[in-house]
Amino acid sequence: MSLISTLFLRDFARFKVERSRWLGAVLQPLIFWAMMGYGMGSNFNTSGSLGSTDSSGAGASYLSYFFPGSLVLVSLFTAMFASMSIIEDRNEGFLQSLLVRPDARNGILAGKVCSIVALTLLQTALFLCASPLAGVSIGDLNILSLVLTVALGTMCLCLFSLAFAWKINSVAGYHSIMALVLFPLWVFSGAFFPMTQTWQRVVSFCNPLSYFVTGVRQSLGQDPSEVMTDRWQTMPVNMAALVVFTALGAWVCSNTMKRTQLSAQ
Repeated sequence: MSLISTLFLRDFARFKVERSRWLGAVLQPLIFWAMMGYGMGSNFNTSGSLGSTDSSGAGASYLSYFFPGSLVLVSLFTAMFASMSIIEDRNEGFLQSLLVRPDARNGILAGKVCSIVALTLLQTALFLCASPLAGVSIGDLNILSLVLTVALGTMCLCLFSLAFAWKINSVAGYHSIMALVLFPLWVFSGAFFPMTQTWQRVVSFCNPLSYFVTGVRQSLGQDPSEVMTDRWQTMPVNMAALVVFTALGAWVCSNTMKRTQLSAQ
């Protein structure tokens, strides 16, 4: 627990100093949401064709439809940028200094995940300040469902990103690979446009990020019909994805640290 708390506080201190990372993680999705929402809203039929309705049953605007996907983008950027610090810590020798502890392997992984989830929840709260502009009613907001969905989804994204960060030695290479992998998953999750065609529904059903977007959308009071209609049906899928990515992240972390210890000896 001491190692986890140390890494947790260290990441918070780093984010407190590096304010540009807060701006990048929150303002970039917010600007992207506003530009695409206002720019492309006229190209969509808002009378129910978006597969999402508001609390009154009327068709939601594209600005409202795109808001949950932009909120998921906050989690994606936070997980991707924060996981990148593993590469910096490894190149600077910080991780090697932690390997003298017997609990270093699990402690490092748990500490990074906890700090990233906490930071994402704070940034999500900031992003929700723009929800009235998207037509999201506070009365329709399910706080418990939103917190659980964002926490589970961020854990999956964080562990998935860490698995790549442990294997890649270059920050530039990490950015290239993560953009190549995560952005298509986000686009075909129903965050950017509704999955209406058959092949799109198949891709969306097999995409674990779709259930993250669906859970967030339903927690905001919307009713998507692209993947699942019950918000609690998305939880088992998110938890199953969390188990898979936890095993993947732990396995990659353990193997990388073993090689680091052997090379240090």
